[in-house]
Amino acid sequence: MLGYLDGCAISSKYRTVLDRHQHDQEVSSLFGLFYGLLREQLSWLGVIFENVMSPVQLPRLDSNQLGEFSLPIDDTSIIFKGYPLAPPEGYMSINYTKQIHKDKHWNGCSWGCYWNIMRSQNENYIGLESGASFFVADYGLRIANASNTCVAWQVSMWHGTGWYYNNLTHATIAFLFSKVTETTWKEYIEKVQGGELCDGDLLWNVNIHETD
Repeated sequence: MLGYLDGCAISSKYRTVLDRHQHDQEVSSLFGLFYGLLREQLSWLGVIFENVMSPVQLPRLDSNQLGEFSLPIDDTSIIFKGYPLAPPEGYMSINYTKQIHKDKHWNGCSWGCYWNIMRSQNENYIGLESGASFFVADYGLRIANASNTCVAWQVSMWHGTGWYYNNLTHATIAFLFSKVTETTWKEYIEKVQGGELCDGDLLWNVNIHETD
């Protein structure tokens, strides 16, 4: 259940199944690393997220069913096993912007969290002059985004992301639990219990035949 937000849509065409599986694992690893860092640095938020997923057995971001994520270093990778994997609702974006708004969230989990993994511009105008600040209007708060910055906020509050200037490129990944996910998962469980679906008949487990 990985979302791709439009700003510049992140998309790619994979010509072989192997490419797609490798891509899926790299994405799972990126979010797995983010979630591991979140659970260490913002442990209270990790507890809230786990309290959402565990009671309803919500799947983790692990489309290849490997139960692991890895961190590439030079020509090798460090593999992490036995750690809680990332929540299934994650977002990746490049140059995402949206007006001040509120989001409907999973009951009992109004928190979202994002990590800026890149913020660059040719002439190094990457401060306030290049925009893309994050605003929490309820607090009158403006957060000057920077590379390798993590922000947690309540999505039920008025918030938004400003415009981009000076050819700025800004890449972000984020976690949250939306009301859509809660409703969809509840309906899925009801259909499994009612015999309309087999357990595991989820969209990301369906074989998709790709063509050139």
